Amino acid sequence: MRDSGRYRIRVLCELVGVSKQAYYQYDDDLALARAAREVFALQYIRGIRSCDPGIGGTKIWNMYRGEFGCDFPIRRDRFCRIIDGYNRHHFCYLSMILDAYTEEIVGWSGGGPTLDTDCPMAALRMALKRIEGKNVNLIHHSDRGCQYASRIYVDTHVERGIQVSMTESGDPKDNA
Repeated sequence: MRDSGRYRIRVLCELVGVSKQAYYQYDDDLALARAAREVFALQYIRGIRSCDPGIGGTKIWNMYRGEFGCDFPIRRDRFCRIIDGYNRHHFCYLSMILDAYTEEIVGWSGGGPTLDTDCPMAALRMALKRIEGKNVNLIHHSDRGCQYASRIYVDTHVERGIQVSMTESGDPKDNA
């Protein structure tokens, strides 16, 4: 995806924490092949660990290399990082507020490990800062996620005169 004119590549790269050089050097085919090899290695690790939970990483690496050799190439250090990350999945939520008219992201916050209201509130504060002092009528539409239905989140909307709209089905695109 090249620069579409809506958002500059530099801004998007800063948002996700990568350099412009990394963006332009990214190769989809290589990335997909690497991801497939890593998924294959992870499945192999899971299979071995399901039979022998206490087996060491070096032993698994040697078994993997002996069984597959160059058919599914993955370097030892990367294999070790996959083993290290085997039980430590890091998941974070990204909260964004999108202006439906301009399709511009007007508020965002990332890094939240749970569905609590911290990230959505930070995104909301960022969006509200942009309209400070302006007389606007707003509607906030979302699904019925616990973070959007929380008392603090809804009360903030009510205090600011923002109409709250939530789906009945849980699909945020429903009746937006």
